Amino acid sequence: MEFHCGLAIIAGLLVGSACGLVNGLLITKAKLPPFIATLTMMSVGRGLANIITEGRQIVGYPDWFTNLSTVRHFQFLSVTVAIFIVLSIIS
Repeated sequence: MEFHCGLAIIAGLLVGSACGLVNGLLITKAKLPPFIATLTMMSVGRGLANIITEGRQIVGYPDWFTNLSTVRHFQFLSVTVAIFIVLSIIS
């Protein structure tokens, strides 16, 4: 199976946006408390992920991808944490 990174990024952004829209509508239109709406969306997301993967764990990521969160630069900073800090400052 060939992995299309660009398509996966676009699909992830679209699914995340759709979930955020549904969450917002549950809060504003259905008058659900935000915590309950978020908990509901998390349960739906987990259920769909379980259906899509047939309950199997997804494995076999390339080493460069795993290293983004496991390799520590300056003995404390991973790439994922650095990206989070940069995006937090930008936003």
